[in-house]
Amino acid sequence: MKLILMLILCFGFLNQTEATSLVFEQKQSIRMYSNGSVHAQSLINTFNTFGIKFDQVDSVSPDENNLYIIFDAFTINPNQLPRYYIAYQTRDLQAQSLDNDYVNILKNAVAVWDYSWKNIDAYRTLISHYYYLPENAEFADPGLLPCVLPLTVLDHYKHVLIDSNTIDTELSSHLPALFAYAYANNPGIIVEAGVAVGNSSRTFNRVAQLLDIKLIGMDISKEQAYVYQPLSNGILWIMSDIYFSSYYARSPFKDIPLKVIFIDTSHEYHHSLQEIAHFVPLLADGGMMMFHDANVTPLSVEGREGWWRVNNTFGVMLPSSPSNPRGVTPALRESFGINFDETRYQNFFFNKDGVEWHFVHYPFCNGLTVLKKINN
Repeated sequence: MKLILMLILCFGFLNQTEATSLVFEQKQSIRMYSNGSVHAQSLINTFNTFGIKFDQVDSVSPDENNLYIIFDAFTINPNQLPRYYIAYQTRDLQAQSLDNDYVNILKNAVAVWDYSWKNIDAYRTLISHYYYLPENAEFADPGLLPCVLPLTVLDHYKHVLIDSNTIDTELSSHLPALFAYAYANNPGIIVEAGVAVGNSSRTFNRVAQLLDIKLIGMDISKEQAYVYQPLSNGILWIMSDIYFSSYYARSPFKDIPLKVIFIDTSHEYHHSLQEIAHFVPLLADGGMMMFHDANVTPLSVEGREGWWRVNNTFGVMLPSSPSNPRGVTPALRESFGINFDETRYQNFFFNKDGVEWHFVHYPFCNGLTVLKKINN
C-alpha cells in the first residue's frame, strides 16, 4: 500500500493530465475475455481512456488472427487458448501458489499484466515479460502498446519486454516503448544519437531488421563502435549529432524522410538546445523525436532513493557516480514554449509556430519524452 501511495504522489492519475491518448492509432481489433473478473472494469476504463477499441467476448478459441486479453487464464484449458494473448494475472499469489500448468499459460502469453507487485514478485524469476497495470495507473500507455502492433511482431515485442525487466539499466524500462514507437511509425530509417552500451541500439536494430531498413547511429566516441559491429542493419557515424544534416545530405539515405529520431547524448542544456534546433527542421510530418534522461530527479519509494523502473527496481545513486546534467527538460521547455513537470506523467497536445505536436513524458527510469509531429 505504501508503494502504491508513493507512486500516486510521484506520478498522479489519468484524469490529472490535460489529454490522454496513445501516440499511435490502433491498427487491429482486440478481443477481451473478462471471465467475470472483478478487475475487468478497471482495464475497460483504461482502454476507453486511451481510445483502445475492443470487443468483449464470452469465450476464447485457438484463434490465430486476433489478440486476446484474457482474465483468470488459469481457468482455461491450455488447448483452447488463442495464438496471441495477453494474460491479465488476477490470482492472489499470496493465498494460492502457481502450478506448472498456469506457469506455462503465463509463459506462452505475449505479456502478463498484473495489478499487484506482490504477485509479480512471486513469479518474476520464472516469467519476465510482465507489466505492472494496476487500477488507474497513469503510466498505463506504454503497457498498452502491444495493442497497436501487428500480430506478426508481438513475439519480438515479448522479447524486448523481457529485456526491459531483466537487464536493469537507466534506459531499460523504455525499451518496449522504443520498439513499439519505432515500428508503428513505419520509418524509412531510424536515427539514434548517442549509443552508450547499446540497449537502445539493439532494440532499434530489431525494428530495422523487421522493416528491412537501416539504423544510423551517432556517437562522438570511437570506443562505441563495438556496439554496432554485430548489428546487421546498423551503420555508426563517429561524429557530433549536431552535424548530422551535412552527412545526411550526402548519404544514400538523403531522400528518405526522417520519422524516428532518438536522442540520448550529453544531456547538457546548450547541447540539447542545439539538437532540437538541428533536428526539428529535418523531422517529417508524422515523425517523432524521443529524448532520454528527461527526468534525472531521483524518486524515493519506501526508503529507496534512486531512479525507479517500471519493474519496481532502482538505479541506485552511488557517491562516486557522476552527476547527470539536467539540461534536456529546460531545453524542451524553451525550444517549444511549453511548461511541464518532468517528475510527473504528461500527455497533451500543443501548437508551436503552426505545427501541432503530441507530447508524452514518462518520469520513470531517468525519463523519456516523446514528441510526435502531427502536421506542418
